[in-house]
Amino acid sequence: MYNYLVQKNGALLPHSKPQYVDFSDQNEGLGPLLVLYVVYKLLDERKLSLDDSVEITETALQERGRGVVGYALHDKVNLLQVLMHYKVTAGVDSLFLLAQHVYNKTQKRMSHYFEELIKKHNLSPNSAKNLSGKKNSKFIQQYTLNDVLKIAELMTQINPFYLQILTLSKIAYKARNFLSPTFLLDQGKVNYFFSFLNISIAWQKHTSSDFTIVITQGIESSFQQDSVIERHLLGHEGLDRLISDLNVVTTLKQDRAIVNIIGDTYLGEYYTERRRKRKVFDPLLNH
Repeated sequence: MYNYLVQKNGALLPHSKPQYVDFSDQNEGLGPLLVLYVVYKLLDERKLSLDDSVEITETALQERGRGVVGYALHDKVNLLQVLMHYKVTAGVDSLFLLAQHVYNKTQKRMSHYFEELIKKHNLSPNSAKNLSGKKNSKFIQQYTLNDVLKIAELMTQINPFYLQILTLSKIAYKARNFLSPTFLLDQGKVNYFFSFLNISIAWQKHTSSDFTIVITQGIESSFQQDSVIERHLLGHEGLDRLISDLNVVTTLKQDRAIVNIIGDTYLGEYYTERRRKRKVFDPLLNH
């Protein structure tokens, strides 16, 4: 059970289901997404530079869990590296480093930027009460997929030079590899992708100002997430075209026949594509 939202040519497609499932009891917020946008906006305004040296803080080092890349106190990293790490992992250690760097450079806390964004773009008032977006018993956080869409739209207005970071599907740090939770970037099916908590955002670029944006909420499996995103990027016309291109002989001359149907799961599609590139035999490539 999940929610999804699809916008194409600036219009919300009618089959979107942004409120099919109520996730408000999770008490999560948009902090991770807003931090990413604030950093991009400040880069666009030349208030930050990708070459900036980023100070490693004790707060970042205390973080544990998914997406943490493993900084050390005396590591030398710049803003580009931290931003790349954050894009792929959405790790809280990189998140805190970005927020602290913004404060060091502008003397404004992220909470002030959040308040400005919420007011200026009419986001839900309680959509971002902390940086991590994680549940906190001290306050209630609530947002809608329309809030996510608004930030996703604002991202398309950022200089494409900086948005190239959103094309990354993998990074390495200290001999550890980190993978983005999608295969659509490597397959060239989307241009940009970012995910955090239970939200994923995929951008398919048509022109410099024309994007299709697919947002999902509550999908735990990367393969299901990618399948949902790809299906909505294709749309009904794309699916009809795929079906019409299938050359299937349906006339049987025998009175009795055994029919073998070879199908493919989305997981199978991914590995089939990998085997195709390696020129390894795969029955699904030959039938």
